[in-house]
Amino acid sequence: MLGFIHRFGAGNRPWVGECLLRLGGVGFLLASWWDLRWLARLQHALPPHETIPIEWAAAAAACAALSAGIALSIEGPGLFRQQPCPPRCPFHERQR
Repeated sequence: MLGFIHRFGAGNRPWVGECLLRLGGVGFLLASWWDLRWLARLQHALPPHETIPIEWAAAAAACAALSAGIALSIEGPGLFRQQPCPPRCPFHERQR
């Protein structure tokens, strides 16, 4: 898994990997849409009821899937790009 991330971070991006990441993003968006549809149906179900823990968990999963889907669909493999580390960071490789 780390080799995969390092390859994307270094700019060596095979087109198949880019397509799979973006399709994964679309999959997350579809899962979020399905989950929110299910929650909307539960909201209007008779008789009126209090929110149960499974509904809270489904709403949290929908939010997580929506944010992951948007990030993967728009940015794709750019999410794994290496960012510069400031010198004051404890993980910064100091040149000696």
